[in-house]
Amino acid sequence: MTIILPIAKDVLIPINPYEDYKEVLKNSPCEIQTDNLDQRGYPRKWLKDRKTSIITYRKVYQDHTGYTLKENEVIFHLCGNRRCINPHHLILIKRDGC
Repeated sequence: MTIILPIAKDVLIPINPYEDYKEVLKNSPCEIQTDNLDQRGYPRKWLKDRKTSIITYRKVYQDHTGYTLKENEVIFHLCGNRRCINPHHLILIKRDGC
C-alpha cells in the first residue's frame, strides 16, 4: 500500500501520515458536511446531471489536487471523520496490485 500526499495541483508524494500530519491536524480543524448523507453516513454531492452523486470528499480531493481518482483508489481521512471534507485531512491510498 502506498500513501500519497497532495502538495499542490499535480504534485503528489508518498508520505508517512502519522509523522507528517500531526501539525496539520492540530492547526486545521475538520470541515463537516451535515446534509446529503447516504445511508452509511458518507456525505454526497450531486453532479451537474442531477442523476448521479459522488462522495463529497472524493470530489473535494480531486478539485484540490487536480488528480482524477480511479474507481479502485481510496481516500483516507487522517482525522478519522468520514464527514470531514477538509482537503488537508484527505490522502490518497493506492493499493498495490490494483
